[in-house]
Amino acid sequence: MNAITKRADACRQRVFMGGFHDGTIQTDGTPFHLGTSECALVEEALRKIEQGQSYLIHNPFPTKSLPVAFIASYAYSQNPSIPTGDGLPMLVFPASSQGYLGEIDQFHFSTTQKAKHNKTPLIPRHPIDALSEQGDRWGVYTAKSGFTFDHEHHDAPVGAVFVDLRKPEWSERNFDRIEEFCEEHPDVPAIFYTDEMGPAAELTEGRIESRTLHITNSVLGRAPPVEVETGESDLTTQERIITSGDIEILQFPVTDEGVGSLLPELIDLKNRCQNRDLAYVEVARVFNRLTKQPFKPIYWSRTVGANAFYDDVPGYIERIETRADNIGSGSDLLYTYARKANEVQGHLNDCHVLQNTVLDAIQRAGDDDAQSRFVVKNSAELDALRLAATDTGYAIPENVEIVERADVTPMPDVRYVFLYPPYADDYVYGFPPSKQVAFIHNALWSNYVRKSAASATEDISVSHNSTSIGRSGTVGDVEDHVFDIDTLESDIEGYLRTADFGGSPSSSASDGSASVKADDGSSTQSFLFQFGNGESRRFSPDGIVTIYEAEKARISRKKAKNVSEGEDVLLLNSVTGDLYDVLLESAHKREAVREHEQTVENWRGVLERGRAREEMEYSDVVDALQEHDSEIESWHTVRAWEKGRYIGPLDEGDCRRILHIFRPELEGILLEQIHEQVWKAMKHLRLLHRRMGRNVRRAVEAEFNPSTSAGFGGDINESMVRNISRDIERETVTRIARTDE
Repeated sequence: MNAITKRADACRQRVFMGGFHDGTIQTDGTPFHLGTSECALVEEALRKIEQGQSYLIHNPFPTKSLPVAFIASYAYSQNPSIPTGDGLPMLVFPASSQGYLGEIDQFHFSTTQKAKHNKTPLIPRHPIDALSEQGDRWGVYTAKSGFTFDHEHHDAPVGAVFVDLRKPEWSERNFDRIEEFCEEHPDVPAIFYTDEMGPAAELTEGRIESRTLHITNSVLGRAPPVEVETGESDLTTQERIITSGDIEILQFPVTDEGVGSLLPELIDLKNRCQNRDLAYVEVARVFNRLTKQPFKPIYWSRTVGANAFYDDVPGYIERIETRADNIGSGSDLLYTYARKANEVQGHLNDCHVLQNTVLDAIQRAGDDDAQSRFVVKNSAELDALRLAATDTGYAIPENVEIVERADVTPMPDVRYVFLYPPYADDYVYGFPPSKQVAFIHNALWSNYVRKSAASATEDISVSHNSTSIGRSGTVGDVEDHVFDIDTLESDIEGYLRTADFGGSPSSSASDGSASVKADDGSSTQSFLFQFGNGESRRFSPDGIVTIYEAEKARISRKKAKNVSEGEDVLLLNSVTGDLYDVLLESAHKREAVREHEQTVENWRGVLERGRAREEMEYSDVVDALQEHDSEIESWHTVRAWEKGRYIGPLDEGDCRRILHIFRPELEGILLEQIHEQVWKAMKHLRLLHRRMGRNVRRAVEAEFNPSTSAGFGGDINESMVRNISRDIERETVTRIARTDE
C-alpha cells in the first residue's frame, strides 16, 4: 500500500469525515465525493494543522474541489456538536472568483434537508471586512475585498487559516500583512494555496518549515484505479484518467507542399526582424496567424472585421509597412517580411491544407459513436472555423463539439482534438483531459508540441504517436513564448494598476520627525517629549512613536498626538539601521535575492543612463511618464527610484513606462519579458524588505521581553542582532509640551 492510499484510508477513518464519504453530507443535493488523492491531500493538511505547522500547496490544475475540501474538512472537524470538535473558527482569505465559497454554503445533510430547503448551511460562513469583525463562534470567516488588517482590535481565537494566493490582494498588496498576522499568531497553522510559484509562494516556501506539496500528475498517478462515483470532482476525474494507464497522445502534423517552399524564408525573415526588435508584436502575430490557425486567413478576417479587440493578417501587414515607412535602418527587412507574409496569405486563401484536414477529421469523427471535442483557442476562432465549415459545405456532426480552450474539462471517454499547438506551460500537456488527446497542427510546430507533451508526461504512463499528413517531415523547428501574444493587451491592462505594496522599513515615518509645515508655509503644532533621563525629543502630531507596553510585554506604534505621559517610549533611531543591515546582509547570502537585486539595479541603470543621455531633469521624467498616462506627480519619487531609496515604483505601469521611455527599441514580447522579470524582482524584494522590517520589531520585542523569541530562522546572525538590540533606549515620558514654531 503506497503513501497516497495510506493517507486516504486514514482520512476516511476520521469520524467527522464520515458524512462526506458516505454521501450523507451533500452540496446542493449532490454528494460531495472525495477521491483517493483528495482524501490523501486533506489528511496531509489536517495532520499539518494538528501539528501546528503551516503548509504550502502548489496546484497548477484548476479545480474548486481542493479549496472546498481543505476548508470544509477542517471547519467541520471543529463543529462543537461532534465529540472531537473544539469549536474553533477558521479564517479564510479566499479567491472569490474561483467559485468555491458558494459550494461551501450549499453543504447540508441529505437525511435532514432537501437542497431547496437549505436555509441554514451545514458550515456557518461569515463574510467580514476587517480582522476586528471576526467572532469567536464556530464557523468560517471569509475576508472580503478591501479587507482591513486592524490587528490591535482582533482578539478572537483562530484554529487555522487558509490563504488563497491566486488572489493578488493576498499575494501582493496585503501579503506582508498576512505574514505579519501569521507571525503574531505562531500557534495558528496556515494553509497557503497557489497555482504558480510566484514571489509570494517562493517567500512563503522559504519561511515555513514544512516541505511544499506540489500536486503533479505523478501525485495523482499513485492512487489506485477506481470506478466512477456520483459527485466526483474534476480532480478525481483527472485522477481516473491518469491512473487508467491507457492514455494516448496523438500528433497529426500537417505539411502543405505548396506553402512549404515559402515558410523557410518567412521563418528566417521573422527571426531577423525580431532579433533587431523591428515591429516585434506585428511580426509575431502575422506569423502566428499564418502558421497556427486551422482555417483560411479570409475566414478570420470575416469573423473579426467588426471586433476591435482582434486584428487580421492584412491589418498587421499594413501596420508593418507603416512602421517601415517611418524608420531608417531595418525598413527594407520589414518590407521584405510584409511581402513574403502577403504571399503566404495568398497561397493559404487559395488552398489551406490544414483547414481541409481539420474539416475532414471533424466529419470522420461523426462516423464514430464516440463523442469528440475539437478545441480552438477562443470564441473568435470558434466562429471562424464554423464559418469555414459552412462556406465549404461541411456540417458539424451531432456527436462533435467545437469548444474554446477555457471550456476544456476532464472527460475520460471523450476524444479531445486540439486544433492548434498549445503553449508549453499549458497544463493540458501534464493533465491530459481524456484517455485520447490529439493535436492537429502545422508541421512547423511538430517538435515544439512533441517536446512539450513528452516532458510534461514523463512520470506517468502515456503512449505518444505521430502520423504525418502530407509530405513526411517538417519544414522547420520553432520555439514559442510562454504567454499568448494574442491576448497581450488585455493581460497588461487587466493587471491591478492600483496595487499598493508600500515601501521598505527605511522609508517609513521615523521616530524623531520634526514639526511639519502647513499649506501656507507656516509651522503647525509639534510635541516636545521630556524623558526621565533629562533628554527631550520633538515629534510632529502625526509622527510615529514606538511604545513599549510592559504589562502586555508588547510593542506598538502610535501617533505622537495619542501618546500620554507615563508611557514608555523606545528610541530606535540609533539601532534600527544596524539591525536592518544585519538582516539585509543575511538575505544577500541567498543567490535568488542577489539575482533579484541585480535585475532591479539594471532597471535603475536604464533610468539613470537614459536620463543622462537625454539630458533630462527628474521633473522632465515626471512629464514623460505623465504623457504615458502615469499618475506620478513628484520628481522626488523618480529620484528615489534612481538612487535606490525606493525599491521601485508601486505601479506596475510605471516600471514598464521607464523601459518604454528610455529603451524605445524594446517592443512587444521582448519588452514584456524584460518588464515581467523586473516587476517580479521588485515584488520579491519589497515583500522581503517588509519581512525584515518586522524582524527588526521582533528583535526589539525579544530584547525587552525575555519570554519571547525573535526566532528568525535561516542564516541570520542572531547573536549580532541581539547585541545590537541591547543598545535600544527605553525612556518614560514625564512631560509632553505642545509648541508652535
